[in-house]
Amino acid sequence: MSNFVTTELKRWTTSCGLPAIIRRNNAIGILCGYVEVPVWHSMFEVLCKVGGDDVYPDVHGGITFFEHNNGRDVLTYGFDCGHYGDKLNILRGIPGFGDGVERDELFVFVECEILALQLSRLEFDL
Repeated sequence: MSNFVTTELKRWTTSCGLPAIIRRNNAIGILCGYVEVPVWHSMFEVLCKVGGDDVYPDVHGGITFFEHNNGRDVLTYGFDCGHYGDKLNILRGIPGFGDGVERDELFVFVECEILALQLSRLEFDL
């Protein structure tokens, strides 16, 4: 899902029926959340038309990953926990990063659920 080596930590179906994944970026240790919108979902065609650059759901740090995987007929939206104010152990000593807030799996799980709900209902600004 990125150019970095990642480890999958959790995969589940969100409460609104969309698949979600939590991965750890092994290079810098941050957690990332992803929600997939499969071709069968009612919002698939609408989201295909707007792509990734024009989708602004309210999720931690905004959407930082978008992929349209034609081989699987799925749109993947992702976010990461590597922003100013997030704890990044690799950047210890740099104000705003090394001493930030630790974002754990529960935090990313909840953000994925929120993102899935927004994507399934288009409850965000286009």
